[in-house]
Amino acid sequence: MVIVTATISILVITTLVWFLNKVLSRKVCPICAGVAGTWIWMLIGILTNQLSVISYQLLVGILMGGSVVGIAYQLEKRLSAGSAGWRTPLLWKILFIPIGFAAVYSLLFVAGFWSRSCNSGFARGDFFETHSDSFTIRK
Repeated sequence: MVIVTATISILVITTLVWFLNKVLSRKVCPICAGVAGTWIWMLIGILTNQLSVISYQLLVGILMGGSVVGIAYQLEKRLSAGSAGWRTPLLWKILFIPIGFAAVYSLLFVAGFWSRSCNSGFARGDFFETHSDSFTIRK
């Protein structure tokens, strides 16, 4: 159900931005806005305890990673294909994507996103205590 919610959210936000682009002088990438808008409201929902960390953490991370790649693609389009040196699109992507992924990870970690999920039974070790008979070696 989480993926259905995300897909509908992306489609709705993308459609709204597409219509706004018809009126506004400055254009915004509709799909980029749809993906970013979706992970932003989901992240806010998680941080305000309105959405389950366990259910939404993976999806938010995937969408944030998609935003990093989308920004790299937009930067690539703005750089000329024949330019040399530091303006080479491949060099920008080699630098930008890993730094962007590290920034996303830092944002999630610093916001306490992953630490909240560490309160689950599996991370505390309760899973192994509860299911210890499954992990014992029998002779």
